[in-house]
Amino acid sequence: MLAVKRSIPPDVPVFIVPNQHFGFSEAEDNYQHERNLKHYVDEVGENLSTCARVRSSWKKEHCHEQAVDLRKEALCYATFFGLPDPPIEQIPDLDSEQMQRSSRGRLKPQPRKPLRPNANGKKSAFDATTAEQWRRGEYHHYLPYDLPTMLRIEGHEVVTSRELASLSFMPSAV
Repeated sequence: MLAVKRSIPPDVPVFIVPNQHFGFSEAEDNYQHERNLKHYVDEVGENLSTCARVRSSWKKEHCHEQAVDLRKEALCYATFFGLPDPPIEQIPDLDSEQMQRSSRGRLKPQPRKPLRPNANGKKSAFDATTAEQWRRGEYHHYLPYDLPTMLRIEGHEVVTSRELASLSFMPSAV
């Protein structure tokens, strides 16, 4: 598809839509256009929702840009086929107060994952014991990934429970 898209001159409008069965009847064409515009509305909403929840600045910018581009494409689609504009509001700027408010309203704290259940459905005593041993420096292997990442200090190094790499530091003289 990328080769086809690159071969199209930049001034020719291109629409990437899920429903492309046109020409059978006017009623079917209207139904397909309606579904395509709904797809645009849903995709813009999904990108804005993702933009509001993610923490990575790259992902936030990418989703915002996708939402803006999809809105433009939807408006162009409607104009090209002589349809009414889809109900997609103007996308607020990424650093606007409106976007900050919408992200604050959508973010909810995630609960911590419990220890993994064993075959009987109970929390694994092995996990709890292993975590305590690791904190004391008695266990030097990787911990199960459903346990939270932990840090400990060994000499002048900070060691994590996830990787063998460590961070050296010099304690300050007080």
